[in-house]
Amino acid sequence: MMQGRFAPSQSESGQAQGGARGLRVFVRRHPLASFLVLAYGLSWSWWVPMALSGARVRVGSGHPSHLPGLLGPALAAVVVTTVLEGMAGLHDVLRRMSRWHLRAPWYVAAVASPLGMLLVVMLVLKGVGRSPRIADFGRMNGLPELGPIVIWLVLTVWNGFGEETGWRGFALPHLQKLYGPLAGTLMLAIVWAGWHAPMFFILETYRSLGLAMLPGFVLGLAAGAVLLTWLYHRTGGSILAVAIWHGSFNLATATQAAQGILAAVVSTMVMFWGTALAIIDIRARRRGAPSVLV
Repeated sequence: MMQGRFAPSQSESGQAQGGARGLRVFVRRHPLASFLVLAYGLSWSWWVPMALSGARVRVGSGHPSHLPGLLGPALAAVVVTTVLEGMAGLHDVLRRMSRWHLRAPWYVAAVASPLGMLLVVMLVLKGVGRSPRIADFGRMNGLPELGPIVIWLVLTVWNGFGEETGWRGFALPHLQKLYGPLAGTLMLAIVWAGWHAPMFFILETYRSLGLAMLPGFVLGLAAGAVLLTWLYHRTGGSILAVAIWHGSFNLATATQAAQGILAAVVSTMVMFWGTALAIIDIRARRRGAPSVLV
């Protein structure tokens, strides 16, 4: 037992307990705000110091790396869910992260759709003599060259689960309760885009986009958010499904092989897909029909 002047007094212990109790009360009253503050805080606490120090994350180099910051949304979701619902809530998150009992069409949507788009574009590029090297799919920002399959696994874990556990698994249901399926999804897209802001200072590939490409980046995220909302709900809330889709899409758009026309074409196809879903949803709601996104 600690004695003397190093032992905390009863008043200090009471203040600490009161502070922890007050924090729990705030989280329970404001779960979405708590999640967003924590998700941004965890991610930006890694990225902002990198930006201030002038660090640059390059393709095929494992140092410095932005990857730890990608886990911010997942960690925030786990913390806030545990405060709100205890171990039962945490078990539910883990259950949705491992939900793999899906009907075949949804496996196609989750896994084959981004890779299928990638294959189609590569075949077209091969026909005109501009197909990328397969080995270049094994090179991406913040990692050494690991090979396409390993890179896909890393993208699924770090970008997929790291982001989707928070964005779709936690934030989306709360935003949809407040604003409805489509508006809630678009609100999430704004939050998601803002979370990416420090990457424009540290990732060489983002820095090369320039300010002129920023509207296209935000529009692409919005279309992707609509698509992921649709996929998340149609798979019964499977975080696994959207994580796989996210990782596969990034393989097609964020690796060395994808730089240039390949990433542009695949991203455009996703933008058309997400926009089409949004238009169908708006028309359905005008007719008084249920949302197609849920």
